[in-house]
Amino acid sequence: MADYLELYFGSPDNIDTTVEALGEFLGVRFELSRMHYADYEAHDGRRHYDLALDNDEEEDDPADDMPFTKMPYVLTLRGDRDMDAELEEIGRELIRQVQQRGYVPARLVYATTNVLAKAN
Repeated sequence: MADYLELYFGSPDNIDTTVEALGEFLGVRFELSRMHYADYEAHDGRRHYDLALDNDEEEDDPADDMPFTKMPYVLTLRGDRDMDAELEEIGRELIRQVQQRGYVPARLVYATTNVLAKAN
């Protein structure tokens, strides 16, 4: 598996509330990012989290069950190569948390569209 996972999701909350909730789920504090690919970032030891407020996709991908237009936010979970299983476990718990919060639809993916878990 790749050394990163992506969680695409929607949110009924405003962005400040969403960022705060994600930080609580992960046990980190997000800060504004200076990187071109993320709006917010957080770090937790060897794990890195990047949050983009736009997924840059203009159309849904029904073949892969990716409703991109309803999932504007993308949280990327990154770590060292040997952390694949750990990142997947965090991602699977995170998708449960976002579903409970009503941040749906949501898709946990690796390699762009290999869906590991989803919530509607």
